[in-house]
Amino acid sequence: MDKKELRDYIRKHKRAMTQAEIVEKSAKLGELFAASPLYQQAKTIYGYLPYNQEVRTVPMLERALKDGKRVAVPKVVGDEMVFIYMEDLARVEKGYSGIPEPIENTPVADDLTALVLMPGLAFDPQGHRCGYGGGFYDKFLASEPEHPTLALCYDFQVLPHLDTEEFDIPVDCVLWAEGANIHMAIYILVAAVVFGLCYLLDKGFQKAFRNKVQHRSGLAVRLNKMYSIIGIGLSFLGVCAIVSGITETSALLYGGIVVLLLGICLCVYHLSFGIFYDNDSFVYTSFGKKETTYRFCEIHSQKLYAITGGSIVVELHMTDGKAVSVQTTMSGAYPFLDAAYLGWCRQKGIDPESCEFHDPANHLWFPMEEI
Repeated sequence: MDKKELRDYIRKHKRAMTQAEIVEKSAKLGELFAASPLYQQAKTIYGYLPYNQEVRTVPMLERALKDGKRVAVPKVVGDEMVFIYMEDLARVEKGYSGIPEPIENTPVADDLTALVLMPGLAFDPQGHRCGYGGGFYDKFLASEPEHPTLALCYDFQVLPHLDTEEFDIPVDCVLWAEGANIHMAIYILVAAVVFGLCYLLDKGFQKAFRNKVQHRSGLAVRLNKMYSIIGIGLSFLGVCAIVSGITETSALLYGGIVVLLLGICLCVYHLSFGIFYDNDSFVYTSFGKKETTYRFCEIHSQKLYAITGGSIVVELHMTDGKAVSVQTTMSGAYPFLDAAYLGWCRQKGIDPESCEFHDPANHLWFPMEEI
């Protein structure tokens, strides 16, 4: 948006604020400000007196005086802005454009290391600032560039990125206050939605599977639910990072997207995987693979793989050249492999007790694949 649209957007949000909201958010900002390293290290604060719906800085400046810091506020003299030391913040009058200013013209502040509080229309997390158009702070900081700077603003004044001009001087730190813990409310809502969707998807997949094999016994092999639990957790963290990244850094935003996608993939993988069987055959389904039905006699051989955590993967090689992997930590894995072996023997006319290779204790149900 251009500067006119930006000004209209910010003014609309400011005018919609109640006095209670302004006081609440200003109080939160006051705590953030007092806890910031820039405040704690500063001996002098160059603040400003609030105008219209700006953050209420007077309590913060009064606290600074109580903390033994010197406080100065700006006064426009001609086309320049100077800072005047103040001990009584009530001794003010309307000045430039109706903005409160000190009544006195002296003493002029002269601390080149003072922390400057920067008012402004909008900011971004990188410190870029869009001022009100007067250019006073940019001129002042251009003449005294040693000052550390800090901006205090509301959450709607912080945009992901601001386009600035060459003469726009960025601030060192941006602090903003959120209303009614809006991010926390978003996180809770997202968590509820993610859990709800996963529950509905799980029920939907189970119902679909049962319908496809309704003539069967309903016995099944499913992935450990930890996949979905981890997936839901990653999805939640990803959304939290995305929400925070919108108003903080693009790296957090993109990282959140990656984590969210990983979490969704884990959930989908868990919900889509299934082996459903009876005494004669089984149906194998997994994400990205075509659902396939096999008779047990189509099992040609097996391979074994050990994976991290002590789990064993029994890879069943089928006569069509495909493979079905069964991890021993899957729910229902052992009953399926036992039933598959008995069905395989029955369909091939083999006595189950006569197969020397059969050793379930060592994860051997079928002839080993020859290498």
